[in-house]
Amino acid sequence: DEILEKKIQSPEIKINIQKSDSNCIIDVEDNAGGIPKEILPRLFEPYFSTKDEGKGTGLGLYMSKKIIEKSMDGEISASNGKDGAVFSIKLKLAEPI
Repeated sequence: DEILEKKIQSPEIKINIQKSDSNCIIDVEDNAGGIPKEILPRLFEPYFSTKDEGKGTGLGLYMSKKIIEKSMDGEISASNGKDGAVFSIKLKLAEPI
């Protein structure tokens, strides 16, 4: 949404997947300028939205966090990278049968 709203000239969304010990780490990074530091601590709260009234419920990232943590026994976090926001998802790798 930020890429479209800010009309980024050369929009990019990069996905990096790596294995670390017994985990898979998935990083999704954009080049839309990042998340204001005062918003970062509240990003995954229910009903928190930076969108205008009627354009967002504030439940998307909250539900994503709940699904990843409760159903997948993983972790999700957000930070700012060099050019934009970075969402990191850490999941445990399945043990071989």
